[in-house]
Amino acid sequence: MMTAIKSLLRMDAKQMYRDPMFMLIFFAPCLLIMFTRFGVPFINEALERQFNWELTNFYPLIVSFTMLLIPLMIGVITGFMMLDERDESIIHYFAVTPLTKTGYFQYRLAIPIALTILFSTLFLFFSSLDAPNITVILFLIPMLALEAAIITLFQAAFAANKIEGLALSKGIGLIVFAPFIAYFLVLPWQLIGSLIPTFWPAKLYLIGVDHLPTFLLLWLIGMLYHGFLFRLLMKKFLSRVD
Repeated sequence: MMTAIKSLLRMDAKQMYRDPMFMLIFFAPCLLIMFTRFGVPFINEALERQFNWELTNFYPLIVSFTMLLIPLMIGVITGFMMLDERDESIIHYFAVTPLTKTGYFQYRLAIPIALTILFSTLFLFFSSLDAPNITVILFLIPMLALEAAIITLFQAAFAANKIEGLALSKGIGLIVFAPFIAYFLVLPWQLIGSLIPTFWPAKLYLIGVDHLPTFLLLWLIGMLYHGFLFRLLMKKFLSRVD
C-alpha cells in the first residue's frame, strides 16, 4: 500500500513539473492571503483619499467571499488531476494494487481537504480583515474542507475531459458569489442561496457567534447538506469510472 501511495506522490510531483498550472494549488492561496492582508487595506486607503469612501463596512462580505476562493481553486485543480487519471485509466490500475480503488479516492480527496484546512486556517487567522471569533474559525474549517472535496468531485464527475473540465470550472466559479445573497438579501429570498453549498460557510461567517443557537443550527444543517452532496457526487463519479 505504501508503495502505491509513493507512486501517486511521484506522479503528482511529475505532473506539477510538467504543467505549472498544478503548482497554483500551493501558490494561489498564498497570493490570496497576501492580497487580502495588504492589498485590500491599501485599496481602502486609496478610496478614502480619493473619494472619501471606505470599504471597512464591507470587510465581512469581502472576507466571506475571498475565503471561498481557497476551496474553489484547490478543488478545481484537484478535479483536473482526477480527470487526467480517469482518462488515462490510472484509477483502474490502482484498483488492482494493495491501495485499491477506495484507497485511491481517500488519497486523492485527502489532498484538497488537507490543503484547504491548512490555507483556510492561515487565511482566517492572518489575512482576516475583521478578526473573526476563534469559534467561528473552528466551525468553518471542516465545512470549507468539504467544499474543496465537493468541487473536486463535481468537476471530475460531470466533465468528460479536460476541455469540458475547463469550461465547467468557469461555471463552478460562480458559486463563490453566494455571500452576496447572504449579505444583501433577506428571508425568504435567502432560501434560494441555501441550495448553493458555498452559501452556508458565508452565512455562518456573516452572522458570527453573537447568535449562538442560530449559528449552531445553521452549521448543523450546512454540514448535513454538504455530506449529502459529497455522497451524491461520489456515487456519480464512481458510475463514470466503472
